Amino acid sequence: MLIFNKQKEIGLQLRAKNKDFCPGRWLTSVGGYVLAGETYEQAAHREMKEEVGVDLPIKLFSKDIYYNTRQNLRKFLKIYKAYYDGIFKVEIDKVDRIEFFHLEKVKEMLINDEDKFHPELSFILKKYFY
Repeated sequence: MLIFNKQKEIGLQLRAKNKDFCPGRWLTSVGGYVLAGETYEQAAHREMKEEVGVDLPIKLFSKDIYYNTRQNLRKFLKIYKAYYDGIFKVEIDKVDRIEFFHLEKVKEMLINDEDKFHPELSFILKKYFY
C-alpha cells in the first residue's frame, strides 16, 4: 500500500532491523500477505492496522505480477493507495518508522543506492513513478 500526504509526498516504511528479509530497507507504506479466507482488501486493512496503527479508506492503484529471479519467486500484487496526514503508531517489531518523501527525492535515493530499498518497492517505483 502506498500512503500519500497532502503535499503529495509518499510515505515509506523503514523495515525493522530484526526482519529476516531486507532488514533496515525502505518498503511501501504498508505491506503483507493475504491470509487464507481473506480478500486482498481485508488483508490491506489488517496489515495497515498492524503495521502503522491506522485504518484508512483505500483505493486500488494497480494489479501486477512481481518476479524475483534471484529467489525464484513470483507474487501477485494488488497495490492500494490511501491519503493520511496524521500520526502513525508503528509496530516496532516490524517497522522502524514511516517517513514522507517527495518522489524526486525517492528517485534520487533509488539511483544512488538501490540496495537501501526492498526489491518490491524498487519494482513499483520504477514501473509506476519513473
